Amino acid sequence: MPKVTVYILNYNYSSYIDKAIKSVLDQTYRNLEILVIDDGSTDNSMDVIRNYSDQVKVVQQNNIGLVKSIVKAFSIAKGEYVVRLDADDWLAPNCIEMLVKKIEEDKNIALVFPDYFEVDEFGHTIRRIKRHDFSGNGNVSMYDQPAHGACTLTRKEHYFDVGGHDDKLQCQDGVDIWLSLTEKYDVLNVSEPLFFYRKHSCVLLSSPSC
Repeated sequence: MPKVTVYILNYNYSSYIDKAIKSVLDQTYRNLEILVIDDGSTDNSMDVIRNYSDQVKVVQQNNIGLVKSIVKAFSIAKGEYVVRLDADDWLAPNCIEMLVKKIEEDKNIALVFPDYFEVDEFGHTIRRIKRHDFSGNGNVSMYDQPAHGACTLTRKEHYFDVGGHDDKLQCQDGVDIWLSLTEKYDVLNVSEPLFFYRKHSCVLLSSPSC
């Protein structure tokens, strides 16, 4: 059984999905299951995704939206830990290795997350985003900084223990589950930038990042 499931969510990101998939295949941590979930794309995303059908599990579905797709991913994931990657983002090569190392320090850790680089639609670095350190200093809470749903390694057992995502929500896909988990478990930051988060220009009105 794979230790980690990485699921890549895609909707009309044919220009970016290739880089996202390659970044997972190139991970230094190898005990992975890779799911690519296409949420009813109308572009040529599936043509790109099919090039990897012998290396990843492909799930093609009618459009059900982000949160319901996340719930579905957790329900079919075989890994003990689950992490989401959006199709327009990509991981540093040691990302999963570093996250697994951190979460296995303590069974009470429900999720771990890294710092990251914000990049533009062309992949040029804009800035480094530094996350809070939640390691018991008592000075910050999840309310101090909005949760980021992508590139967060979650212990699947704890996720289901608190009931998972509320699939009635249409936005803020990270906040509700993070708050539920912090009521019972610990969360930790890996204070290194380990993934690249693409911010699209908001003139691209179809972009979910706007």
